Parts: sequence; structure tokens; C-alpha cells
Amino acid sequence: MRNVGLDILRGIAILLVLFRHGNVDFIFQKFGWLGVDLFFVISGYLITLKFLTEFKATRDLNFKKHFFKRAIKILPPYYVFVFGSLLIIWLTKGPNSIDNINLISEIFFVQNYIGNIWTHTWSLAVEVHFYLLIPVFISLLINRNNVESKSVIYLLLSCLILSFGLRFFES
Repeated sequence: MRNVGLDILRGIAILLVLFRHGNVDFIFQKFGWLGVDLFFVISGYLITLKFLTEFKATRDLNFKKHFFKRAIKILPPYYVFVFGSLLIIWLTKGPNSIDNINLISEIFFVQNYIGNIWTHTWSLAVEVHFYLLIPVFISLLINRNNVESKSVIYLLLSCLILSFGLRFFES
């Protein structure tokens, strides 16, 4: 079932990203980065909602199913892009035109820490890290007998405040 409100937010996020990358001198160009952040929030909400709905219905979390569904959705098109682009680069610029360390970092989604070939793949790396870490956080949060669950909430709130503060001062 589609959520019209989320579809509207997605549309706004798309427009913000387009304004950010467009050559239009418009007030929204300065705030276009909010579009990517909005996509991250929507994705986080939907993934968390899926986990909590599944847990409520079955009293269990199927992490293997989660990872498999995410991998099937993300990895094939990403690796087609990576290896297709590499083929074009190697044919036009030669096989030594790509730094092997940067290639490895792109393949394993650590390009935000080591180095990158394509500047736009950073957001996919963030998404992959989220998909890997959210099951851990959710499993800690739903276990109410776990003393660390409050610590996880404080950690997540601290990350939220810190990331918003860094983003605010960066722009």
C-alpha cells in the first residue's frame, strides 16, 4: 500500500536534488542537499517500519531475508555500473587510469573513507552501511530487558544531533 504523504516527500526530495545540481540560480539550489537527507530519512523510516511490523507479527526478525532483499535490489545494478564504467574508462584512457585502491574501495562501499572513483557513489555507501547496521540497532531496541537499549537510544539521538549540527555548519 502506497503512502501518498511519503510520495509527496519523495517528490520534494527529487526537486531539491535537481535544484542543487542544476545551473539555476535559485534559492533552493543552496538547500538542495536536504533532498538527499530527506531520502535517507524516508528510507530509514520505511526499513525500520518493516522490521517492527515483522517483529510484531512474528516475534522474530529475519536478518538473512533483509540482507538478501537489499542485496538483490542494490548490488546488481551497482556492479553493472561499476564494471561498465570501468570498461569505458579502460577503453578510452587505458587500464592504468584507475587507482586500484579507489576501485577496491568502490567495490566494497568504503569509498567515503579511503578514496573514490565516482563522486556520487558516496550516498549508496551510506545506504549500504545503514542496511548493515539498522538490524543491530533494532534488535537491541526491541529487547526491552536489555540494559543497553537505553544506551542505543542515547547514541542514536547523539548521532542525530551531531550529524544535523555538522550539516548545518557545513552549508
